[in-house]
Amino acid sequence: MVLFSRIEFTEVNLDEKQTLAQWLSSDVWNNFTNPEISIEGAVRWIELGGLHGDNKKTFWIEIDSQKKVGLIQLYDFLDSTSMFDIRINTSHRGMRIGRKAVSWLTNFAFENYSGISRIEANTRQDNVAMRKVLKSCGYVKEAHYRAGWETGDSPSDWVDAVAYAILRYDWANHTTTPVHWDDETSLPYP
Repeated sequence: MVLFSRIEFTEVNLDEKQTLAQWLSSDVWNNFTNPEISIEGAVRWIELGGLHGDNKKTFWIEIDSQKKVGLIQLYDFLDSTSMFDIRINTSHRGMRIGRKAVSWLTNFAFENYSGISRIEANTRQDNVAMRKVLKSCGYVKEAHYRAGWETGDSPSDWVDAVAYAILRYDWANHTTTPVHWDDETSLPYP
């Protein structure tokens, strides 16, 4: 269900520090390690380089008349494996914005950074919406980390984490290279 007519991606300007801090602190980000961010915490994160640097870019996700509904960040784009984070306001989830944003970011990364051979994304196992977005955008599940996402004081409170990635080759050729999950059967054991 799409309830907007246009989606755009605009690089975040460092002059927008207060706007971004206000935006980050205005919602709860349940699928992140720190779901609630104070304005002060957001400003501190931005000032410590959380937005920009030699190896990261951050973009507003905007719909209809520049309404800021999300944030997507590409990082490690000078490495062969790049990664990204995405946040969409709670009030705008379920509108296929995530799918459009991940598709846009994948194209942007591969078209602008020839050194990137793969893009990886990590999420919680219970973040079903994000996992569906990644799969629909051609990403393949490559890893499952037991109790890999901190959600409480004790590791017994943590949830599993999963990693998905897309290869440049697959993106360029509209293919999917499967993961060889059962290769351990061929390992020689003493």
